[in-house]
Amino acid sequence: SGSSSSSSSSSQQQPQRQALPTRCKVGLLTSQDRDDWADGRQMLLDALGDGFRRDLERLESGAILLNLDDECPVSRRECGEMCWTGGAASGHNRWFDKSIQVCVSNNGKGGFLGEHSMMDGMPCVRYADYITGVTYAEAKRRSSLLYGGVNNVNGVNNDVHGGINGDMNGGNAASRVTALFEDLDGISSSLSPSIPSTSTPPVAAHTSAQLTSLMDKAEDSFRDLIDRHSLHVQSFHGYGSAWMKRNGFSPDAFVQAAMQVGAYRLFGEMVGTYEATQVRRFLHGRTETTRTVSLSMESFVKMMGPRAKLAQMDAARGMALEQALKTAVQDHNRYMRNAAVGQ
Repeated sequence: SGSSSSSSSSSQQQPQRQALPTRCKVGLLTSQDRDDWADGRQMLLDALGDGFRRDLERLESGAILLNLDDECPVSRRECGEMCWTGGAASGHNRWFDKSIQVCVSNNGKGGFLGEHSMMDGMPCVRYADYITGVTYAEAKRRSSLLYGGVNNVNGVNNDVHGGINGDMNGGNAASRVTALFEDLDGISSSLSPSIPSTSTPPVAAHTSAQLTSLMDKAEDSFRDLIDRHSLHVQSFHGYGSAWMKRNGFSPDAFVQAAMQVGAYRLFGEMVGTYEATQVRRFLHGRTETTRTVSLSMESFVKMMGPRAKLAQMDAARGMALEQALKTAVQDHNRYMRNAAVGQ
């Protein structure tokens, strides 16, 4: 909704961007390259002192960040964009340094965003499977047991936020929920004397201008980055992993082969490709690279050709392609097994 589009009419005006409070823009700084974000982080610490440092430590200390978005995505593409970047609508409501971010929209759609330096694919999949495997009824039951919260069995608390607003561990949890980065509003108030400043210590005008410029730049470059990418979601219902297994194929290797055929038909050549293999059996092990493009994979892909040739398909060609695919899949599985044991 926030991306711009070209038009042949010079009189058409783009919708005016809604101004974000300064404290909301700090999340956009984490979308920048590491040098810019490191500089901005230090500038904020120097300018805003202990208050900002405490807020930052509170945010960075959490294992999981829950992002509650105002938007209401419907399609899979819209949900994918919400989880991928947050988009123009919710990108500021992210902290891209965080290893695990769970994103929930106003209409109940949910998703997961992982930061790769501390998180690999398989733990992410396992975590997502666990979340989706818990029913609403079970979540409600656990919440009631832990916090006396959601639609409490005694009917005392019917507030969906009961786990926050109710009594938890002998005290009112709401009193311990802190609005982070309120001191950042002092940046804007340094430039707008009519707005009372809450910043501690007060932000000098030149520093305030630097920080405001830094955040505006982050917002512009973030929007430019997401505008230069597009996401398309394709749901294939022809067959799935059960069919692949019945026919003797590893689903993972089968899909890797399909990706190679697709890339070859799109670009006209095969390029270096790897798949991550888990090596968690080793102390501190994470992943090893398994090269997808093998001699047998190349043979299968080139037999498939740069375009579909259904008119030339006969029983003999079909059997030859099936055998070539099985050989490529078997080789890929062997490479995966070897990589998993460090060979």
